[in-house]
Amino acid sequence: MSKRNIILTGIIIVLVFVSFNVFFSGESADDIALVAASAEQRVESQVGADILAALNTLESLRLDVSFFKNDLYRNLRDQSQLIQPQPVGRNNPFLPIGRESGAAPVSTSTAR
Repeated sequence: MSKRNIILTGIIIVLVFVSFNVFFSGESADDIALVAASAEQRVESQVGADILAALNTLESLRLDVSFFKNDLYRNLRDQSQLIQPQPVGRNNPFLPIGRESGAAPVSTSTAR
């Protein structure tokens, strides 16, 4: 036998052995689903704990609102300017250049 055939035979034997262990290991689909559900619950509880920790941090914050009572802040005025709407792109960017509408090209020849 060549080296290639020996390696191929070994791989096939390992695959057969692994498939027998998976199918005949005695674990049912319910057991696997139960393990997956408990893992999901652990992840959800960890996410819930993270959210609660962030909420507790936010509740402990105290903001100094005296800044908003300052005369300098009260005298600020909005000086923004209205930006006029600009045309944006093409209606259908996938059409070839020069064909802006979705209509089929019109034939110029007349049939009699």
